Amino acid sequence: MSDNLIGHKAVLSLAGARKVLAAAEAEAIRQGWPVVIAVVDDGGHPLCLARLDGAQHGSDEVALAKARAA
Repeated sequence: MSDNLIGHKAVLSLAGARKVLAAAEAEAIRQGWPVVIAVVDDGGHPLCLARLDGAQHGSDEVALAKARAA
């Protein structure tokens, strides 16, 4: 039996969040979607946020809420 009972969890780094944001931005541009993209950590705290050209003002909070719910 192992004495190490504390597990490790994966943590999204800033570099990882930037990769996720870049991929989402590329897909949104490819599809022609003027959206706000939010990436949060496992506690729901924002890591990256981008509002693409043409996205509605005020969509920032909606994007953050969706990211937290996901």
